[in-house]
Amino acid sequence: YPPYTDLRAEYESYSTGHIETLEGTDVKLRTYPIIKAEQYEMVVETDDGTRTIVLEERNGRLEANFLATKAGSYQFRAVMPDGTTFVDGIERTIRLEPDTPPKVTITSHSGEIEVSPEDKLEITYTVSDDYGVESIARAHGFMGEDPERVAIDVPDLVNVPREMDGTYLFDLAPLGLQPKDVIVFTLEANDNNTL
Repeated sequence: YPPYTDLRAEYESYSTGHIETLEGTDVKLRTYPIIKAEQYEMVVETDDGTRTIVLEERNGRLEANFLATKAGSYQFRAVMPDGTTFVDGIERTIRLEPDTPPKVTITSHSGEIEVSPEDKLEITYTVSDDYGVESIARAHGFMGEDPERVAIDVPDLVNVPREMDGTYLFDLAPLGLQPKDVIVFTLEANDNNTL
């Protein structure tokens, strides 16, 4: 699995060869040849085209390593000493599981609320991600304008938690609010996906 997930490697013996994993996983395939050939190849088809990976022979087994960055399929091909090739004819799929984006829920307020220009709103929230939250930012602005994004200092994020609760004190005084002004406030989170 990609390093940012902090997941341990999985080994699957006697599989059909179909691959389902996270994008960015370093995949190692091991198989046995059924015919004697000069070279063995893995032919990978993705949206980017066709790519050939030469399998290495080790102790009677064939091995291939590749980084799973695109969904697609693959087949094995044997290259004979005279240059002819044999394809095994089995199309095996490569499916990539998505890394879901972080989820932020504001638990203290929802919808529209009325405020005074000098209020300090205590905003509580919950944030979660399948592999870890790296940063949180607040975004606010007057209705119809581009919001200003500012990172929130959250010491607990140093441990890249998968879920946490927090509180943010939003001081309205510096905004100089006037009657009928509408402020849009959101919280945003980034995960630790480095891909």
